[in-house]
Amino acid sequence: MPRFIAIHTVPITEEQLKKLAKEPSRKNAKWISTYCDFKDHFFVCDWDATSVEAVKEALDSVKVPFDKIRPVKVFNVAKADFEL
Repeated sequence: MPRFIAIHTVPITEEQLKKLAKEPSRKNAKWISTYCDFKDHFFVCDWDATSVEAVKEALDSVKVPFDKIRPVKVFNVAKADFEL
């Protein structure tokens, strides 16, 4: 599945993030990981999804606002190559 990042500037706590992680995955979008800066309320989430719209729908379903969603390619430094 293609990869996407969602960028969020939102005040969320560690507990709220853990609770969101327990929500069931959607068919067309799977949340993989998040880079967190709780102090400045800045988060970058990694997604496997069929489209930008699928990520938007997943985030809207749990009422998580986002600044941007972008398609990305993942570069594996250890392999010096892009992941498929």
